[in-house]
Amino acid sequence: MKRTCFGFVCALFALSTAPLAWAERAPKYISPNNDGVQDSLEIPLRVKDKSIIKEWTLSIYTEDGHLVRTVSNKRKDDSRRSISETLGSFFSPKTGVDVPSSVSWNGRLGDEAASIGLEPGSIAPDGVYYYIFSATDNYDNTGSSPKYYVVVDNTPPQVTFGALTDEEKIFGEGNKNSVRITQSGSEESEWTAGIIYNADGKKVKSFRWENSSPAPVVLWDGTNDDGTLVEDGIYTYEIYATDKAGNKSEKSQVTNIIFSAEKPVIAIAIHGNNCFSPNGDGNSDSITFDLTVPAPVNKFNSLSSWSVQVVGADNNTVYFKKDGGSTPDSAFVFNGRGADGNVLPEGEYKAVLSATYLNGYEPPSVQSPRFLLDLTAPGAEVSVSESIFNGSGNLIIRQKQTTKDSPLAKPSKWTGEIRRADGKIVRTWDFGTRLVDSVEWNGFDNDNHFVEDGTYSYTLRVVDAAGNKGSVTSAPFTLDTSKTELMLSVTPSAFSPNGNGVRDTVTFNPAAKASSGIDSYVLSVYNADGNVVRMFTGADSIPAAIVWDGKDSTGRLCKDGTYYVDCGIVAKSGTPAKSSRKSFVLDTVAPVVKAGVPYTIFSPDGLPAEISTRQTLPVTVSESSNEQLWTASISDQNGNEVKTFTWQADKPEGGKIEDFVWDGTDNNGNPAPNGGYKIEIFSEDEAGNKTNVLVSNVTLDNRDTRAYVTASERSISPNGDGFKDSQTFTVRANLTEGISDWTFKIVDSNGNSVREWNKAKDGALPSTIRWDGKTSGGDVAEGQFAGKLHISYEKGNLVDASVGFVSTATAPVLSVMSSANPAQGLYFSPDNDGNEDELLMTLFAVTKANVRSWSLEVKDSRNNEITFWKTGGTTMPADGRPDTYRASVTWDGVGTGGSMVMSAEDYPYVFSVTDDMGMTSRYTGIIPVDVLVIYDNGRLKMQVPSIVFRGDAADFVLSGERDANGNLVERSSLTEEQKVNNIRVLTRVAQILKKFDKYSVTVVGHANPMNPWNGDEADNPEENRDGSWGRGLKALSLERAQFVRQWLITEGRISASRLSSEGKGGLETIADKNDLENRWKNRRVEFILEK
Repeated sequence: MKRTCFGFVCALFALSTAPLAWAERAPKYISPNNDGVQDSLEIPLRVKDKSIIKEWTLSIYTEDGHLVRTVSNKRKDDSRRSISETLGSFFSPKTGVDVPSSVSWNGRLGDEAASIGLEPGSIAPDGVYYYIFSATDNYDNTGSSPKYYVVVDNTPPQVTFGALTDEEKIFGEGNKNSVRITQSGSEESEWTAGIIYNADGKKVKSFRWENSSPAPVVLWDGTNDDGTLVEDGIYTYEIYATDKAGNKSEKSQVTNIIFSAEKPVIAIAIHGNNCFSPNGDGNSDSITFDLTVPAPVNKFNSLSSWSVQVVGADNNTVYFKKDGGSTPDSAFVFNGRGADGNVLPEGEYKAVLSATYLNGYEPPSVQSPRFLLDLTAPGAEVSVSESIFNGSGNLIIRQKQTTKDSPLAKPSKWTGEIRRADGKIVRTWDFGTRLVDSVEWNGFDNDNHFVEDGTYSYTLRVVDAAGNKGSVTSAPFTLDTSKTELMLSVTPSAFSPNGNGVRDTVTFNPAAKASSGIDSYVLSVYNADGNVVRMFTGADSIPAAIVWDGKDSTGRLCKDGTYYVDCGIVAKSGTPAKSSRKSFVLDTVAPVVKAGVPYTIFSPDGLPAEISTRQTLPVTVSESSNEQLWTASISDQNGNEVKTFTWQADKPEGGKIEDFVWDGTDNNGNPAPNGGYKIEIFSEDEAGNKTNVLVSNVTLDNRDTRAYVTASERSISPNGDGFKDSQTFTVRANLTEGISDWTFKIVDSNGNSVREWNKAKDGALPSTIRWDGKTSGGDVAEGQFAGKLHISYEKGNLVDASVGFVSTATAPVLSVMSSANPAQGLYFSPDNDGNEDELLMTLFAVTKANVRSWSLEVKDSRNNEITFWKTGGTTMPADGRPDTYRASVTWDGVGTGGSMVMSAEDYPYVFSVTDDMGMTSRYTGIIPVDVLVIYDNGRLKMQVPSIVFRGDAADFVLSGERDANGNLVERSSLTEEQKVNNIRVLTRVAQILKKFDKYSVTVVGHANPMNPWNGDEADNPEENRDGSWGRGLKALSLERAQFVRQWLITEGRISASRLSSEGKGGLETIADKNDLENRWKNRRVEFILEK
């Protein structure tokens, strides 16, 4: 309702010698809806007067001045007084009335309200009222306060939402960077709203509107109160208000808002080599990084800034920084110099890329793989076995690296060369990345021609991964073949005559110095046992090259093994010469390897192992031969090599390949892109035998995996009533490819599954799952539950999502605690004596759902179809115990029509609660009204209509019993229950009268006039002398009064001298005899007390 504020002044008044009175000056708001919050107007009072106050009055008026309620002369007693004490106070000498320290108005209208068409006893309509307090002393001086205003407001704040589809609740990416919530609501002093994160109930964003309606549109951009983006997840928008009168709106919610922010992914990778040497030689003087910095261009988001920092390997020191704005670079070239322009020290470094976006998102900074700044070439040393070499044997050259390569760097490349003294290169070796410990030179050049005698040297050269070049040269040595007549070389040192076209033969190169010419030659091939397996002979000259195909003299292929060769000649002069024997290897067996992988798809996404189980791809080698070099190469679908592993033997017999693991990075340490790959493991021995094992169809998949589950209802009631009988779950997975398994379970609060769906039984992951609220055994599920989704991906990612809700088919369980309990001596006695005038009822509802509405209906004591009084509300506060709600109701005994409860009557009540699942429970009980003592026309009176007599008789005789005259009553209109109640009521009356043995009591019987009469005494049914109307009402009422008098004497132990009786018949009615619903009240017994 519209709020109105008023100014108040102090209620100080004085009329001549009139009393001074003060009442509360502050404005008040009340909501008399029995919710326990501001249900009544409590008005503090203070009256100063030297005289006796004989009367005070509180008058309530509508804003336009119509009197609607009067409260006056209510006696105050600081202690709880019994009815007998109250009766005594009526007859004690009076010195004035007590003015209470406060007086309350419960918001109900008095009889005065009927004059303006309002129903007495009902709650005052919402609006503005004012009240005046006045007091009169024993000199009839009267003082009155000014007007004070009170606002009655029973209307809780209201808010409604515009329609919002499930798709409209999903936002955060592209051009959909906010969710738009439309709402309309009442004008209140304050509305509070917030975005609640479902996972932990934490409010992340707050909204407030003061002295207004809530904003018609709320746009949430996914930021929290600090302006930073919240986590991806499911959120709830919640709005509520409490008005000045204490009315609370229900917490209205928009649920299942899914925020999945546009989170640009930045990346940095080393382009090319991960080592460089900024030495100004023009070779690898800088290192290049590829930058990925998305720059969205839309009205919701754009790139704000970016930067690259070069830091030490420990991340603690920044050596260089480059800042950028809204336009990103695609590459960053670093020249190795710090902010001061000087070249940085040698060592390992990293580049760190950062960015910020307009929507507040700051992607996690990403680091490049470590890179190496290297200005120094590897060191090495060489030596030769002899300083003078005659060519008959081999010169042994020993070499080794004296420094250690960085593990970041690719292996250095090595070459060797023999130079003449004039610098001409005669022989070269390319060792690649594997520097052997020694090489042998047989005196032949690259073309297998024996070189000239002279001075030579050996130089070992190296180029490291950073481009640094180095070399080391041996001491000079001399080739002197003056005494050597025949030399022999073997190329290659191993061969494999298997017909594959690779090293199928071995070549022997003899070189003879016979000046007279050659008469004959013999070249012999020996096996390991020294037996000749093949011989080559000739005359006149010796060939420069003799090729052997590995077959013996019979044409059969020789066995694998080590073989030897030598050559002898006879010169034409008759002088023989023979070469030294040379060894070589015949090897037709290829290297052996067997390897495999446990899976062919993996996801090196860096997530915790418990949610990403395949971070790497392990390769297991089950069998391997010993070789000098094994290589494993990983290449993409286009054949580009991405990653290389090598195993180089450190002993002559070679070594085995070992198990290895691919972590999804390339040779520079950069993350390899998503896609297909193959792994090839291969080796080639010295004889040219090759082998390879291929693991194809390997997939690297780093795509993000997320899932959400939302529930259509916060609670369901699977009771078959057609309202919220089932729950519908919406399942959203951003990646539906590659799901190896999924399960969806309904689990209870103990984690036990009561229902399950899975891939094996239900196939592909559905977008919705409907649950009927039943367990797998067909029972109705009761309690707190969660729908839990678990997805397993082939690539090893595990995704879980859940949503909580309530399922119960049990209607609210109700109970009532009442302040009226005669068995404990507690009564409801609304007779305005200050003692037990109000009934306090505490109403409880136990339900797993939320309370949607409740009501308390007090029925007419004689007709359950008639509602005597009613209250209720839309909310019940939680009382602190699990699933328990409570409301407190205070009732003064006045019905909605303004009439007071009848003395000694039982009023049935119905307490009803409906939960938010539409289930309603009812609890019934009885409100017993005490025997009321009222002050009527200067006399105390107890009015009891609940004493029921046998029809047309003055007794309590039941069927089958005998009356006072000894006659058997075959059919009595009186029931056993009525008789018991009669005795209970009379017993209570006797208890009251016994406490006042100085008072005389007149028992007066009254009847309801059943027929009209014209005033003629002959026709008066009160007398009915001729009996045409049955027994006369006056006579019957007298007999009944006499019966009650006698019962009080004999059963109640009341002195007969105190009791008299009188019959009024139907002459003094308290209800219209034509009012069929209420005329029973005329049939009553009254007890008039006089001193």
